[in-house]
Amino acid sequence: MAFLNLPPFLPTTIRSWYRQNLRWLWGTFQGVIGHKVGRRATAFDLAYVGLIFDWLLYTLITPVILAVLVVANHDDPARLAHIGLLYVAGYAVWSAVGAIALRKWRLLALAPALLVIDWVARVNFAHAAVKAIRQPTSECRWESPARYAVAA
Repeated sequence: MAFLNLPPFLPTTIRSWYRQNLRWLWGTFQGVIGHKVGRRATAFDLAYVGLIFDWLLYTLITPVILAVLVVANHDDPARLAHIGLLYVAGYAVWSAVGAIALRKWRLLALAPALLVIDWVARVNFAHAAVKAIRQPTSECRWESPARYAVAA
């Protein structure tokens, strides 16, 4: 990846991206739990609870809808194929919207990758929430991970 001239702190693989986002989300959840966000009647608490609710909907609504559709149509393979095609077409449409808005036409070819990354992000969010509940911290102390070596 040296040919891309990426800064040394950017993740260069899906695994390192997943781990970086897991650390960030875990820290976010630890802060929410540790500071008891949502347990007071303030504008900040209300806004943050709304944000977490939005994240929760994003993470769960698509898998739930897809599961209901698969269960309801499990005996009709043609209908399941149509549902799958419609789902993938949704990513293609949003990729097209992004490509037009940003004038970056390569986004059209990246629609399948965006689908995969979207699902990885959903799993990452759920993983961080579970990790924060199972491994709460009593102090807010950050230990930075090792960084990539910078070529001189």
